[in-house]
Amino acid sequence: MAQEAVTGARKRNNNSEITGLNDNIDESNRCKLDDSRRAKNGNQGLLSWLHSLDLTYTEALGVCTTQDAPLGNLRPLMKILELSCHGIPWIFGSLLFLLSVHRADHIEVSFNLLLSLLFDVIIIALIKLVIRRNRPASNKQDMFATVSVDQFSFPSGHTSRAVLLTLLFSLHVLDSPTTSAVTVLWAVCVSFSRVMLGRHHVTDVVCGIIVGVMEYIIVSSYWIPQKQCLEFLEPFFGHFHFG
Repeated sequence: MAQEAVTGARKRNNNSEITGLNDNIDESNRCKLDDSRRAKNGNQGLLSWLHSLDLTYTEALGVCTTQDAPLGNLRPLMKILELSCHGIPWIFGSLLFLLSVHRADHIEVSFNLLLSLLFDVIIIALIKLVIRRNRPASNKQDMFATVSVDQFSFPSGHTSRAVLLTLLFSLHVLDSPTTSAVTVLWAVCVSFSRVMLGRHHVTDVVCGIIVGVMEYIIVSSYWIPQKQCLEFLEPFFGHFHFG
Protein backbone atom coordinates (compact mmCIF):
# COMPACT_ATOMS: atom_id res chain seq x y z
CA MET A 1 0.00 0.00 0.00
CA ALA A 2 2.74 2.43 0.87
CA GLN A 3 4.52 1.70 -2.38
CA GLU A 4 1.31 2.28 -4.37
CA ALA A 5 0.79 5.57 -2.58
CA VAL A 6 4.32 6.69 -3.45
CA THR A 7 3.84 5.63 -7.08
CA GLY A 8 0.56 7.53 -7.28
CA ALA A 9 2.16 10.62 -5.81
CA ARG A 10 4.98 10.45 -8.36
CA LYS A 11 2.46 10.14 -11.21
CA ARG A 12 0.55 13.13 -9.91
CA ASN A 13 3.78 15.14 -9.68
CA ASN A 14 4.74 14.13 -13.23
CA ASN A 15 1.31 15.08 -14.50
CA SER A 16 1.56 18.39 -12.70
CA GLU A 17 4.98 19.04 -14.26
CA ILE A 18 3.68 18.16 -17.74
CA THR A 19 0.64 20.37 -17.25
CA GLY A 20 2.86 23.22 -16.08
CA LEU A 21 5.17 22.76 -19.05
CA ASN A 22 2.21 22.78 -21.45
CA ASP A 23 0.90 25.93 -19.80
CA ASN A 24 4.30 27.59 -20.27
CA ILE A 25 4.38 26.59 -23.94
CA ASP A 26 0.84 27.88 -24.45
CA GLU A 27 1.72 31.14 -22.73
CA SER A 28 4.86 31.48 -24.89
CA ASN A 29 2.82 30.86 -28.05
CA ARG A 30 0.23 33.40 -26.93
CA CYS A 31 2.95 35.98 -26.35
CA LYS A 32 4.43 35.33 -29.79
CA LEU A 33 0.98 35.60 -31.37
CA ASP A 34 0.30 38.86 -29.54
CA ASP A 35 3.68 40.24 -30.65
CA SER A 36 2.93 39.24 -34.24
CA ARG A 37 -0.48 40.91 -34.10
CA ARG A 38 0.99 44.08 -32.61
CA ALA A 39 3.68 44.18 -35.31
CA LYS A 40 1.07 43.65 -38.03
CA ASN A 41 -1.17 46.34 -36.60
CA GLY A 42 1.82 48.64 -36.31
CA ASN A 43 2.74 48.07 -39.97
CA GLN A 44 -0.84 48.62 -41.04
CA GLY A 45 -0.94 51.79 -38.97
CA LEU A 46 2.25 53.06 -40.61
CA LEU A 47 1.01 52.25 -44.11
CA SER A 48 -2.33 53.89 -43.36
CA TRP A 49 -0.56 57.00 -42.08
CA LEU A 50 1.70 57.17 -45.16
CA HIS A 51 -1.30 56.71 -47.47
CA SER A 52 -3.18 59.47 -45.68
CA LEU A 53 -0.14 61.74 -45.89
CA ASP A 54 0.18 61.00 -49.60
CA LEU A 55 -3.45 61.93 -50.26
CA THR A 56 -3.20 65.07 -48.14
CA TYR A 57 -0.14 66.45 -49.95
CA THR A 58 -1.48 65.37 -53.34
CA GLU A 59 -4.64 67.39 -52.73
CA ALA A 60 -2.72 70.35 -51.31
CA LEU A 61 -0.31 70.50 -54.26
CA GLY A 62 -3.01 70.08 -56.91
CA VAL A 63 -3.20 73.81 -57.51
CA CYS A 64 -3.64 73.62 -61.30
CA THR A 65 -6.23 70.86 -61.59
CA THR A 66 -8.82 73.23 -63.09
CA GLN A 67 -8.96 76.81 -64.33
CA ASP A 68 -10.69 77.73 -61.06
CA ALA A 69 -7.95 76.19 -58.91
CA PRO A 70 -5.66 78.52 -56.88
CA LEU A 71 -3.06 78.57 -59.69
CA GLY A 72 -5.40 77.58 -62.48
CA ASN A 73 -3.98 80.30 -64.73
CA LEU A 74 -0.75 78.23 -64.86
CA ARG A 75 -2.54 75.15 -66.17
CA PRO A 76 -1.63 75.86 -69.84
CA LEU A 77 2.05 76.08 -68.83
CA MET A 78 1.77 72.81 -66.91
CA LYS A 79 0.27 71.16 -69.99
CA ILE A 80 3.15 72.45 -72.12
CA LEU A 81 5.54 70.82 -69.64
CA GLU A 82 3.45 67.65 -69.88
CA LEU A 83 3.73 67.64 -73.68
CA SER A 84 7.47 68.40 -73.51
CA CYS A 85 8.06 65.02 -71.87
CA HIS A 86 5.43 62.96 -73.64
CA GLY A 87 6.71 59.60 -74.85
CA ILE A 88 5.40 59.74 -78.42
CA PRO A 89 7.18 62.97 -79.52
CA TRP A 90 10.40 61.82 -77.86
CA ILE A 91 10.38 58.37 -79.46
CA PHE A 92 9.53 59.60 -82.95
CA GLY A 93 11.89 62.56 -82.55
CA SER A 94 14.80 60.32 -81.57
CA LEU A 95 14.04 57.98 -84.48
CA LEU A 96 13.96 60.90 -86.91
CA PHE A 97 17.23 62.21 -85.48
CA LEU A 98 18.78 58.75 -85.85
CA LEU A 99 17.83 58.69 -89.54
CA SER A 100 19.11 62.19 -90.22
CA VAL A 101 22.54 62.23 -88.55
CA HIS A 102 25.76 61.03 -90.20
CA ARG A 103 28.44 61.44 -87.57
CA ALA A 104 29.29 58.19 -85.81
CA ASP A 105 29.14 59.71 -82.33
CA HIS A 106 25.70 61.19 -83.05
CA ILE A 107 24.47 57.82 -84.30
CA GLU A 108 25.71 56.19 -81.10
CA VAL A 109 23.89 58.67 -78.87
CA SER A 110 20.65 58.70 -80.88
CA PHE A 111 20.49 54.89 -81.08
CA ASN A 112 21.03 54.46 -77.34
CA LEU A 113 18.55 57.27 -76.68
CA LEU A 114 15.88 55.51 -78.73
CA LEU A 115 16.45 52.21 -76.94
CA SER A 116 16.36 53.98 -73.55
CA LEU A 117 13.00 55.60 -74.33
CA LEU A 118 11.50 52.30 -75.46
CA PHE A 119 12.87 50.61 -72.34
CA ASP A 120 11.26 53.27 -70.15
CA VAL A 121 7.86 52.87 -71.85
CA ILE A 122 7.93 49.09 -71.37
CA ILE A 123 9.00 49.25 -67.70
CA ILE A 124 6.41 51.88 -66.76
CA ALA A 125 3.62 50.04 -68.61
CA LEU A 126 4.42 46.76 -66.85
CA ILE A 127 4.49 48.39 -63.40
CA LYS A 128 1.22 50.20 -64.05
CA LEU A 129 -0.46 47.00 -65.18
CA VAL A 130 0.69 45.22 -62.03
CA ILE A 131 -0.10 47.98 -59.48
CA ARG A 132 -3.20 49.36 -61.24
CA ARG A 133 -3.51 52.42 -59.03
CA ASN A 134 -6.15 54.90 -60.13
CA ARG A 135 -5.25 58.50 -60.82
CA PRO A 136 -6.29 61.19 -58.31
CA ALA A 137 -9.96 62.08 -58.33
CA SER A 138 -9.07 65.64 -59.36
CA ASN A 139 -7.48 64.51 -62.63
CA LYS A 140 -9.20 65.71 -65.80
CA GLN A 141 -9.35 63.32 -68.75
CA ASP A 142 -7.65 65.70 -71.18
CA MET A 143 -4.22 64.14 -71.62
CA PHE A 144 -2.66 64.02 -75.07
CA ALA A 145 -2.51 60.70 -76.98
CA THR A 146 -3.19 58.22 -74.18
CA VAL A 147 -3.52 54.43 -74.29
CA SER A 148 -5.37 52.07 -71.96
CA VAL A 149 -2.50 51.72 -69.49
CA ASP A 150 -2.48 55.51 -69.00
CA GLN A 151 -5.60 55.27 -66.87
CA PHE A 152 -3.32 54.04 -64.08
CA SER A 153 -1.24 56.35 -61.96
CA PHE A 154 1.69 54.49 -60.39
CA PRO A 155 4.44 55.34 -61.15
CA SER A 156 4.69 58.59 -63.09
CA GLY A 157 6.00 57.84 -66.58
CA HIS A 158 6.64 61.51 -67.32
CA THR A 159 8.80 61.75 -64.22
CA SER A 160 10.80 58.59 -64.92
CA ARG A 161 11.35 59.76 -68.51
CA ALA A 162 12.40 63.24 -67.44
CA VAL A 163 14.93 61.83 -64.96
CA LEU A 164 16.26 59.30 -67.47
CA LEU A 165 16.65 61.93 -70.20
CA THR A 166 18.29 64.41 -67.84
CA LEU A 167 20.88 61.86 -66.76
CA LEU A 168 21.51 60.73 -70.34
CA PHE A 169 21.95 64.22 -71.71
CA SER A 170 23.92 65.56 -68.75
CA LEU A 171 26.36 62.64 -68.62
CA HIS A 172 26.60 61.61 -72.28
CA VAL A 173 25.74 64.59 -74.47
CA LEU A 174 26.00 68.01 -72.86
CA ASP A 175 29.36 69.60 -72.09
CA SER A 176 28.14 72.88 -70.61
CA PRO A 177 27.27 72.93 -66.88
CA THR A 178 24.74 75.67 -67.63
CA THR A 179 22.90 73.56 -70.18
CA SER A 180 22.94 70.59 -67.81
CA ALA A 181 21.49 72.78 -65.06
CA VAL A 182 18.67 73.88 -67.39
CA THR A 183 17.95 70.22 -68.17
CA VAL A 184 17.80 69.40 -64.46
CA LEU A 185 15.45 72.37 -63.91
CA TRP A 186 13.22 71.09 -66.71
CA ALA A 187 13.03 67.64 -65.09
CA VAL A 188 12.14 69.17 -61.72
CA CYS A 189 9.39 71.30 -63.30
CA VAL A 190 7.97 68.31 -65.18
CA SER A 191 7.91 66.28 -61.96
CA PHE A 192 6.12 69.00 -59.98
CA SER A 193 3.67 69.60 -62.82
CA ARG A 194 2.39 66.02 -62.56
CA VAL A 195 1.04 66.66 -59.06
CA MET A 196 0.01 70.25 -59.74
CA LEU A 197 -2.13 69.12 -62.69
CA GLY A 198 -3.70 66.40 -60.57
CA ARG A 199 -2.34 63.69 -62.85
CA HIS A 200 -0.45 61.86 -60.11
CA HIS A 201 -0.15 61.31 -56.39
CA VAL A 202 3.03 62.49 -54.68
CA THR A 203 4.25 58.91 -54.22
CA ASP A 204 3.76 58.26 -57.95
CA VAL A 205 6.25 61.02 -58.70
CA VAL A 206 8.72 59.98 -56.00
CA CYS A 207 8.73 56.41 -57.29
CA GLY A 208 8.96 57.73 -60.86
CA ILE A 209 12.22 59.45 -59.89
CA ILE A 210 13.55 56.21 -58.41
CA VAL A 211 12.55 54.23 -61.51
CA GLY A 212 14.19 56.81 -63.79
CA VAL A 213 17.48 56.60 -61.87
CA MET A 214 17.40 52.79 -61.93
CA GLU A 215 16.67 52.82 -65.66
CA TYR A 216 19.66 55.06 -66.28
CA ILE A 217 21.92 52.75 -64.27
CA ILE A 218 20.78 49.81 -66.40
CA VAL A 219 21.05 51.73 -69.67
CA SER A 220 24.52 53.04 -68.90
CA SER A 221 25.64 49.55 -67.86
CA TYR A 222 24.54 48.15 -71.21
CA TRP A 223 25.41 51.19 -73.32
CA ILE A 224 25.98 50.10 -76.92
CA PRO A 225 29.32 51.45 -78.18
CA GLN A 226 29.75 53.28 -81.45
CA LYS A 227 31.16 50.39 -83.48
CA GLN A 228 28.36 48.01 -82.54
CA CYS A 229 25.73 50.66 -83.30
CA LEU A 230 27.11 51.12 -86.80
CA GLU A 231 27.36 47.38 -87.42
CA PHE A 232 23.77 46.84 -86.26
CA LEU A 233 22.28 49.75 -88.22
CA GLU A 234 24.09 49.34 -91.53
CA PRO A 235 21.86 46.53 -92.93
CA PHE A 236 18.72 48.56 -92.15
CA PHE A 237 19.70 52.21 -92.52
CA GLY A 238 22.94 52.05 -94.51
CA HIS A 239 21.46 54.12 -97.33
CA PHE A 240 20.70 56.89 -94.78
CA HIS A 241 24.04 56.97 -93.01
CA PHE A 242 26.57 55.40 -95.27
CA GLY A 243 25.34 56.05 -98.80
